[in-house]
Amino acid sequence: MLDVIDPGQVEADAPQYNATLVARSDETSSLAYFTIRFDGEPVPFEPGQYMTIGVLVGGRMVQRPYSVASSPRTAAEGYELYVRLVEGGLFTPLLWELPLGHRMRMIGPKGKFMLQPNDQRTHLFISSGTGNAPFVSMIRTLIIDGASRPALFLNGVSYQDELGYRDLVEGWQRDGTFPVTYLPSVSRAADPRNADWTGRLGRVEAIVEPVCREFGLTPDNAIAYICGNPDMILNADATFQALGFAEEAIRKELYWPKGKEPKLAAAEGIDPARAEEMVDKFNEGLLLVVRAGGRGGLMSAVIGGWAAQPRISSSLRRSFDPRCCRRCTRRSSVARSRPTSHANAWHGSGSYRSGCSATACCGVGRGRSLIGWAGHRPTARSTSPSPCSRRTRW
Repeated sequence: MLDVIDPGQVEADAPQYNATLVARSDETSSLAYFTIRFDGEPVPFEPGQYMTIGVLVGGRMVQRPYSVASSPRTAAEGYELYVRLVEGGLFTPLLWELPLGHRMRMIGPKGKFMLQPNDQRTHLFISSGTGNAPFVSMIRTLIIDGASRPALFLNGVSYQDELGYRDLVEGWQRDGTFPVTYLPSVSRAADPRNADWTGRLGRVEAIVEPVCREFGLTPDNAIAYICGNPDMILNADATFQALGFAEEAIRKELYWPKGKEPKLAAAEGIDPARAEEMVDKFNEGLLLVVRAGGRGGLMSAVIGGWAAQPRISSSLRRSFDPRCCRRCTRRSSVARSRPTSHANAWHGSGSYRSGCSATACCGVGRGRSLIGWAGHRPTARSTSPSPCSRRTRW
């Protein structure tokens, strides 16, 4: 079972540390900009790439990757990262408690999400939540280099106060520093936090086609860069393909590890506004997604607490507990002569192991099969339990 780490356990100094937290600015209580500077010479990177930062806790490095929002031209001053706090997470609660001047480790860069050289097509920068960070880095660098490119900056969030870098991008547009048009979108129109919002409404991918029509963008004069949660990217990608954009003109950066992508949330009844939160929780090591075969819904199970969709019955929520590890005592309907295990349980080593009671854990014994990922191998969609004794590391 994963335990939330006490920030007081973070080691103040360690041989692995090579950088220092030098600045912080809070956008909201759960969104902030952090600047980390190497103790020695800065490491070169390209706009759009990411760095991994971490701290040592009990001899173990706890770390996460984040896209750099600052320009490589100012790397000597530090690397700015735009981060969302994940309550109950492994790393971000530690980061939120670090004082300025605290040392840490930073490694990188990595990533291939970079601008095409000498491209004068109109750039559509499309992001959800904190996915706008690489685009800020790109534009900052183009400004410094004096190499302007026409751009539309689309950023989708749940609430208007989560529009990170809004003042910066609007300033570029207002004073002509860069030929950018800022087009933010808010998805939760009825929420009181958005009561005075007069801008575009809906998920950011939903405004892609209208924006292309409004600004006369075609496969001949535009290129798309998309960064954020994978469902948004899949939807936006499909829209661009329907508009005739070639694959090379649709550049993508998923905020979900390769091979761990969920199915389309919209098709599974997921509230679209929760997608970004789900991505962050997965990256914090908190999210397990399973499908209840008999219900057709997608459910997210958060270690230490549930964040399940209303479509999933409360009995199923109670029946599946990723924290348990007990040998199944229910006999398989296929081979009733021997006990079998039907689900994989979370273990603190970062793996799933078989050994969960079908009755108490996965609910298969109640006539529901589970199909999932990140450790749980798919089983047949049927009311008969299917033995699952695999162990998958992720």
